[in-house]
Amino acid sequence: MTSKNTEKVAFWRRLRRRGVLRVALSYLLIGWLLLQIGDVVLDPLGAPDWVMQLLIFATVAGFPVALILAWFLEFTPTGIEVDHLEETVERPTVRGLRHYADIVIIVGLLFVVAFLLYRQQSMTPVTTETPVVAVLPFEELDNSEDNHFGDGFADTLIQKLGMLDQAVVLAPTSTFEFRDAGLDPTQVAASLGANLLLKGNMRRAGGLLRLEASLLKGASGQKVWSGNFRRPIEDIFRVQDEIVNAMVTAMGVQLTVSQVERIAKPPTTSLAAYDVYIKASTEALESRDAERIPEALQYLYDAIELDPEFALAYAKLVEAMHLSASYRFWDTNWSDIADEARSAATRAQELDPTLGEGYLAEAFVAEWENDSGIQVHSKDHLIKLTEKALELSPNNTSALKMLGALSTDPDRKLELLTRAARIDPRSGIIRVNIAERYVAAGNYNQAEQWLIRAAKATDPYFSLAYKMLIRMNAWDAARLDRAARWGRACEIAYPQDWNITLAFTRTLLELGAWGEANGLLDRAMALAESGDLYMSWIYTHKGQWLAYLEGDRERAVELAERYIREHLRTLTDWPDLSGQPPVMMRPFELLALADLSEGNAQAALERYTDARLNPEKMSLDYHDGPAITPAVMYAILHRYAGEPEASERLLRSLLPRFAKQNSENTRESGFAEFTVYAFLGETDKAIQALQAKVDEGWLLGWWSLEFGAFDPNYAAVLEDPRYKRLFNQIVSRVTEMRESFRANPDLPQELLQEAGLLAL
Repeated sequence: MTSKNTEKVAFWRRLRRRGVLRVALSYLLIGWLLLQIGDVVLDPLGAPDWVMQLLIFATVAGFPVALILAWFLEFTPTGIEVDHLEETVERPTVRGLRHYADIVIIVGLLFVVAFLLYRQQSMTPVTTETPVVAVLPFEELDNSEDNHFGDGFADTLIQKLGMLDQAVVLAPTSTFEFRDAGLDPTQVAASLGANLLLKGNMRRAGGLLRLEASLLKGASGQKVWSGNFRRPIEDIFRVQDEIVNAMVTAMGVQLTVSQVERIAKPPTTSLAAYDVYIKASTEALESRDAERIPEALQYLYDAIELDPEFALAYAKLVEAMHLSASYRFWDTNWSDIADEARSAATRAQELDPTLGEGYLAEAFVAEWENDSGIQVHSKDHLIKLTEKALELSPNNTSALKMLGALSTDPDRKLELLTRAARIDPRSGIIRVNIAERYVAAGNYNQAEQWLIRAAKATDPYFSLAYKMLIRMNAWDAARLDRAARWGRACEIAYPQDWNITLAFTRTLLELGAWGEANGLLDRAMALAESGDLYMSWIYTHKGQWLAYLEGDRERAVELAERYIREHLRTLTDWPDLSGQPPVMMRPFELLALADLSEGNAQAALERYTDARLNPEKMSLDYHDGPAITPAVMYAILHRYAGEPEASERLLRSLLPRFAKQNSENTRESGFAEFTVYAFLGETDKAIQALQAKVDEGWLLGWWSLEFGAFDPNYAAVLEDPRYKRLFNQIVSRVTEMRESFRANPDLPQELLQEAGLLAL
């Protein structure tokens, strides 16, 4: 053995003889244990981060001190003494620092085993129920005013976790409301109904990503897992996978091979593409702000240009187009973008056949193609697409809502929508959709409760929920006065919300309270003159019918023409109204009535032709106007333009549509079926259709039932004693509720408070 090796052996013998190795091992064990205990205990106690940092520093700094003391000092019966014995002399076997080190090591090992067992227990499922996970937006420490990257990081985690059918993963539209880092995690979890909460912060600087993440128990705020990452920014997707895997372990979820592969797949290989994609996804689209949709589209085009193989960006592009056609119908016609949307959906599936969003994108396209008459896709085809999307992305609320809408089973519809509401607990629109299901079932009390929940779900308030509280109550003949009370309360609380003003005006019109309705329209007119586009829309749209009812035909025609001039010609793809909502066609009914009163049916037909109103695509929708829908009026105009055979053919072509609607209990036709039979001169069938509506408690549009009196067939029906009895029954109901509202226009204070409205 060489002299160098001999010296090394002698050195290690000296370390062992002096007990330095035993002290080092015991120190490391105890130090590690203390740091682990600190990691678990300090966070729930609310200790600042520097406390843990100080504990780490003290532990590391104390290590060399412990080794030096072990080398030089020894406990003896007479106290602590410096070890001055020769190296060749054996150390005493009395209890001393080195003797106690053996005991410390044994005790420390026992503590370590106990602690590891505790940590293992804490990583088992936090509840015997299904894990409900809320991922909060990550706080960006380097740029507090631009959170898109922290939001996007969290959004990607949600998208990956959303592939699990073993957990409920809450939607970012709900969790991102709680971005304030100072909020109490237990209160946030309680608000969301979550039993697991992930929060964290990040800093990007010099090409590095510094990130901290903590998974907490929802009920106690106790830390289940935490991680600190300091990686090149390019490793962001690996960091996401590590966090997801840690969360999966904490939930006790066993992944399938397919789930493991899909979760590990990065959304893109381009960090620049990812950056602009999340700007579209988390900023522009989630807001559902019509003004920001073009911005989102441009971000997505940029992302695809940066990475032409970014499957999720193609799918999101279709969603953005879908929203544009819905929220910006005045400048986006689906027929103009259908080819591009279809191509993007196909491309998303080609690039990643395991991406649920790709199949949902195709379903969006097929749905719009059906509505626009571009192609005809069967309901079974749409159901298969949405079911495939849900199979791959079980927590996708858009897929749940679409499948619910496609289902013909009322219970299945409610089950899917309720599941969507569980995933997105702060979504107002899903709760409105659930309320609509209860209305279809005739359960207005339950519908009202869901709408109140919808109103409270969104901060500061959800306008559509208040609007639907007014409208849905108006759909029940026994609740029209209650609808007016909701309208008054909402209008007082939010006097400049056009949705509420419109719903309240409609209700007053249906209630026969035309003086009060005109008062609202006078206020709308004042706002319209100041440049409020929506109030101008309400004023002209509703004002035309009030003027017609009050006998001021000249004023009615003036407002109808103003509506077409200021709104249809500027807000739509004029003159093509074929893809527009039915509400856009209402002025043509009034103008047609005026033309017919002057014996000029040809002029009315020319208006329809100029606006390209396709009768096959015209809705029989009752929501926004009188009993004589645009499709019915179009058919009648042919009779008075000298084409009686064409008129009858068009009228009879509508009857199968009524039969279909009645079989699905959509009630969309209102009194339109009565008007068709009345114009055809089939009195018995007309009375039967009217009786059915009276029996089901339908009132909307009652004020226009006699608008067809100019026609001999229709006039004969109006003279029938059965019609007069039914009409008087309707008027009596309306009068009773109008008097009830005027005598007591206020809702109970407790109900107003529950709905988040201001006290009256």
